Amino acid sequence: MRSCMARHEAITKARWLKAQKCEIQFWRGQEALEQELQRVHGRYLPAIQRYAKDLPKDASILEIGCGPTCAAQLIEAGRKTYVDPLLDDFRRAYPGKLPKGEYLCRPAENINKQNASFDLILCLDALDRVMNPELVINEIERLLKTDGVFILGIVTSPAWLARVSYYLERFFPPLRDERTPYSYSYRGIEKTLGRHLDIIDVTETDKSFTPLHRKGWVFACGRKKNSRVAATRISVNRP
Repeated sequence: MRSCMARHEAITKARWLKAQKCEIQFWRGQEALEQELQRVHGRYLPAIQRYAKDLPKDASILEIGCGPTCAAQLIEAGRKTYVDPLLDDFRRAYPGKLPKGEYLCRPAENINKQNASFDLILCLDALDRVMNPELVINEIERLLKTDGVFILGIVTSPAWLARVSYYLERFFPPLRDERTPYSYSYRGIEKTLGRHLDIIDVTETDKSFTPLHRKGWVFACGRKKNSRVAATRISVNRP
């Protein structure tokens, strides 16, 4: 494994299901939704507004790993599609509180939408909790319109801590973070995105958020120039 953790070996389905169970437990906590909505507003609203302000009224917007916060609801324009494998659980836990839109209760590695379907794609604090981040970013590349924008919100660790997290995940399960199977360094996520997309802009968020020097970032990305996306949807095993 490279020091920057640029390419992760995908976790197993069993491991992913454990992480999903921890995710459900987190959202059952008292005031979890209200607290996370406040955090999303503070951390991501400026970046979302920056890239959403010029969207046409009929824009197509996709949010991957939306959770019950559904950050795309902060955008006034457009038709929203929300993807999360736990959406049915969230809708039962928070009846009537999730916004209007199309809901796809499925993993993000295989989204049943045509190529180049979306003007804006959001993935906030979710890429490190999917089953296979590389496939998810590949799917984002496929779904993004030629002039579309992908916004990734992620917290990175120093390279040494990302490496430690990797070894704990693989070889010392009792010490791993059950909710978050992947840990990225800044250089690692930069290289991962760069294999599929062009990075347009990077903004640091939560500059006071420094436990063990972890930092929050917003990456704005676009399709690579002269890129060719496969005409067929990637087929993966569904959990």
